[in-house]
Amino acid sequence: MKFFKKRSVALVICLILVIASTLLNTRIKLGAQCRELNESLYTVEGIAGKLEALHVEADALAALAETNGLKADDLRQASADLQDLLSQRSVNAGQLYRCYDALRAQMCATAAQLSEKNVPGADTILARAQDLQDAIASSDYNTEVHSFRQRNGSLLTRFLASLSGVSIPEEFA
Repeated sequence: MKFFKKRSVALVICLILVIASTLLNTRIKLGAQCRELNESLYTVEGIAGKLEALHVEADALAALAETNGLKADDLRQASADLQDLLSQRSVNAGQLYRCYDALRAQMCATAAQLSEKNVPGADTILARAQDLQDAIASSDYNTEVHSFRQRNGSLLTRFLASLSGVSIPEEFA
């Protein structure tokens, strides 16, 4: 018992308790805020709901292209990649955005091929896809992430978050 009565041992134990309680508090409170913000990305009304609908439009565009003798393998792959990321529900917004951007590029390429052939029906699909893209662009998610990062963006907070295993949400851009 004399070991625990030494000042140096007491100081080390106190430091360990203070650090552990700080990290635990960071993990619980900041982690809950980060999860809540991340979950807002995956709601039906959120970006993920609109991405799901865009995935459906991309598949419809691919089917239309294939019906008219065009290859749509890249578009189908980009759509499948987006669907895979959406099903994981734990992917950060940056990864999701990169997949979304790849899908948009493939949709534009396929749309260009369809417009060369004057394929009827393509305009309708592209208009619905554009409406979804506009809704994604006007989403409040990035504003919420930005204000969250301003409130919790100190060097100490970021350091404690990394030590406690909390990942700060990214913007969808």
